Formats: sequence, structure tokens, C-alpha cells
Amino acid sequence: MWFSFTSAAVTSGAKEVTVTGADAYAIRGHDALLISGFPPVEIAAAVNANTLVLRQPWPYDTATAEASVLPTFGDFNNAIANVKNVGDFANKFLMQLHHWMTTTNPTAPIEDPVGNVTPLLTPAAIGMGAATGNKGFSVRRWTGDDVSIGVSDHATWIMADRQGQAGEVNTVRVGSAIATQNEESYPARGTTIFITQNSATPLVLLAQAGITIVGAGQKMAFGEGSTITLTAIEGDTWVLGGDVKPSNVVV
Repeated sequence: MWFSFTSAAVTSGAKEVTVTGADAYAIRGHDALLISGFPPVEIAAAVNANTLVLRQPWPYDTATAEASVLPTFGDFNNAIANVKNVGDFANKFLMQLHHWMTTTNPTAPIEDPVGNVTPLLTPAAIGMGAATGNKGFSVRRWTGDDVSIGVSDHATWIMADRQGQAGEVNTVRVGSAIATQNEESYPARGTTIFITQNSATPLVLLAQAGITIVGAGQKMAFGEGSTITLTAIEGDTWVLGGDVKPSNVVV
């Protein structure tokens, strides 16, 4: 709104303007002061009800005359610009969120308001859909003496059926839990495999190069009829559980 003063007095070269006829406290910085007979000048602030301070010293002759204040809407325009920026970011974020929720890639980029981009693990990766093809639980009969397992064997129950000769073992070579989707690789944490020693032939686990198997006892099943589990906690680390043969057997 406009403000009108019955009088505005200012000295040439000064910044302070004494006004009467209206309360100057309502005046905001960046508004324009129009003293009758002179071009408009910018107001810096109102210091009290009767004093305005100009942004620059009064460049004209000393004057006392009627005056008015024209709001420039500087703050209002800034607020509108901020609201628009928030709306633009919200729309952009919703598009990014939709992509993150629906992509089959293991990660999707999310950009914050200042332009920093962070790749986030997607639901496809979290649910290991990319790693396993969203396959259901399956049972696999194994009759050989040597088998390799890894991320693609998630949700598989392996029955080690082979009955070998005396002194032989059935070896399970444990690989990585690294999944690859659309040329991107990531650790498929939570990949879980079950293995049952379904014969008298000992079932032994052998970690492939770079792979760690964490667990107490020996890296082998307890004996015929026992079941062990392997669960990936990182791409190169599995936790061994179940009927594991202890390192020391106390009779």
C-alpha cells in the first residue's frame, strides 16, 4: 500500500528524513520515497515513527515538502520466487522418486535442492529382485562331488545326495554375493542358501578367492542329515549357521 506524509524534511547530502502525518514504522527497506518535486530515492529503513534512513545520501537540494512512499514489493517478489523454487524442486523430486521406485537398476540418482546427487539403493536391489530374478524358493538335488554357489542361488535348498568312497568329501565352493544389473554391480545383502548333507559323505565349504565365511566351528556340516545355512552380509562375506561341525568335540 502507499503511505503519504504531510511533510518530509531532508538536508542535502544527509541520509535521515524527518516525516510527519503517518507512522513511518510500517515502511520497509527497498521501498521508494517520493518527495514532491524530486525523483524517487530508495529507503534503507525506518528507525522510528518519524525518521527514515535513505540507502544513499540525498543528492538534491535541501527540501521540505509533501511525500509518499511506494512499496517496491522486493520482499514479496523474493517470497514468490522462493515458493516457485520449492514447487519446482518438489515436482522434480516426485519424478526422481517415481524413477527410484520403478527402475530395475540397483541404484537411482537423487538430487538435493543445491544440486548434490546421491545414488540410492533401489527397491529392486533391496529386495534382491535384480539378483535373483524375483525367483521363488527352490530345491536343488546335487549328486556331484564339487559344486559352486553364489548370489544366483538365493532362496535355494541344496540337497547334497552324493555318496562317495571312504575318505572322499563333497566340496561346496562359495562365491560372491555381488549382483549385476544393467552393467551396475552391488552387494546383494541377505542372499540366503540352505545346504543339507543328505549322505554319509562329509560336506565341506571352501571359500573362493576374496571370500570370507564367518562362523564358529569348522567350515563343514556336522554329519549326515544336518543342514547348514549361508547368509550374505556383504558382497564378499557370508555368515555360516545351522548344524556346523564344532572345532572341538567333547565326549
